[in-house]
Amino acid sequence: MWGRRQLGKSPLTHRSTSDFTSVELPHTHTHTHIYIYIHCKSPLRHQTLDWSNLPPYKVIMRADNDDNAALSADEDLLRDNEEPSSTAFAPPPLPQLTDEPQTLPDSCVSLSRPFLRALHAILPPSPHLTLSIGSGTGLVEALLHGIAPPPNLVSVEVAPSPNRYHAAHRTVPGTWALEPLAARARAWVFVYPKQVALVKAYVEAFLSRRDAEAEVEVVVYVGPRMDWDDFRGALVEAGVAGEVEVEVWGEERMEAVGGRAWECVAVVRPRGRSAPEVVRVRQNSFHVDER
Repeated sequence: MWGRRQLGKSPLTHRSTSDFTSVELPHTHTHTHIYIYIHCKSPLRHQTLDWSNLPPYKVIMRADNDDNAALSADEDLLRDNEEPSSTAFAPPPLPQLTDEPQTLPDSCVSLSRPFLRALHAILPPSPHLTLSIGSGTGLVEALLHGIAPPPNLVSVEVAPSPNRYHAAHRTVPGTWALEPLAARARAWVFVYPKQVALVKAYVEAFLSRRDAEAEVEVVVYVGPRMDWDDFRGALVEAGVAGEVEVEVWGEERMEAVGGRAWECVAVVRPRGRSAPEVVRVRQNSFHVDER
């Protein structure tokens, strides 16, 4: 496992259990403490980390041997002296949707069958991973998972999570924490995100540096149309180098796919992965699709 290391004059301290090792990077090095919990399926001998590029958010990191390994229900990183939960995940029945948008108590976004099919069409096929960040009750994610072919979709929420519906769920310890699966996911989905700063932190941590291990090809925003400009800045201008492709669904298209005109879907492709009828743009501009 990990031993005691030196980083300049700042020591790294560690705590170990049978499955996890945590490493604390002192305040003197990063202006904030960073705790790294590594789930070890095998000993991490000869493992090195580039501390200089870690963001000023606390990051929970996980190392798995299989990038496409299935995740169990409510899988999370164990804390010290914490035992795995044996409680089976038992979601309530899913609501019956129609072709018209409905406002449901467990979803911020209005939902309909054609709207969910339109979202599903954006996501990469399984086994490629989609990460829904800030998933709330997990209703949208569970409904998306029910559409054939089901995506490999993992939801993430701050603990204690309000998740009720989605089995493949993970938690992070606070709004300052970034889920490390973001580096392995082909798609990120933000449904009614609350914090521009958190979205920006994900972009800066996993996209702006063009990390060779980052696999994300598409980022999807679903939320109020009036909030899109704020999040556009975080997604498009927060350090994504070079050209990006941004598709914003206009009012007519939202209504055509069973959504509300005052909500919107924005699809950002930070690596220039083209989709049909999407215009390639530079960082400081974006294309509005009014179809």
